[in-house]
Amino acid sequence: MKEQLRKSYTQAQARGIGPYKVEGEQEEVYLHLHPKLNKKIEKDLTRDAYLLLLHAYGLKNCKEFEELYLKNSTRKRELFPGVRETLENLEGKLDFVVVTDAVKPGIKLYESLPRMGIRKGVKSVVSSVDVGCAKPAPEFFDAVLQRCGYTKEEVAFVGHDYDEAVGAYRYGIPHIVLFNYDKKELERIREQIPPESLHVIPNTEKRDNFSEVSEIVRKINSKSQD
Repeated sequence: MKEQLRKSYTQAQARGIGPYKVEGEQEEVYLHLHPKLNKKIEKDLTRDAYLLLLHAYGLKNCKEFEELYLKNSTRKRELFPGVRETLENLEGKLDFVVVTDAVKPGIKLYESLPRMGIRKGVKSVVSSVDVGCAKPAPEFFDAVLQRCGYTKEEVAFVGHDYDEAVGAYRYGIPHIVLFNYDKKELERIREQIPPESLHVIPNTEKRDNFSEVSEIVRKINSKSQD
């Protein structure tokens, strides 16, 4: 995200586009775009740089931007190796709930899972659209637990970045599983989450070891029964 925006911003400057005046519908795009995306933009770039990016791509109103965003967000997804097999192996032993920051309701995303071959083993999908906020807001996790009928002590969170992992732990979820994470963030995460609560699946070049989730779950269940 950050590098893509920086590159586009540089290209826009090279083309002599800007300075860009904030006005009307572009202002609405910035204010109402995905909350997590806003957070990243505010952290890594200035607001003017983001609006300049919209201008660089000729985005003149919210509707046009929304159509482009939806098109990009619904492109074909590919599963990491081992995900389908792991879900099938754990079906009936525990529930997988997909929690996602998205532009579509969870039910629509759930209906699309068979095209990826993974509805089996997935109990439900909860989207930020459904609850009105994004991960890792406490309100988001509140809504997920309420919808699925669990307490925070009964669940584990599988994630890949600092904000989500640390946010889930601070919310009170006792087990955080890291997969496909940024190695630069791992030490920061370890500073915030104690070893008894952090379960790290080592990165591999092919990201082909998601099946280790099964072993992590077995260990968590074993400890909880002691």
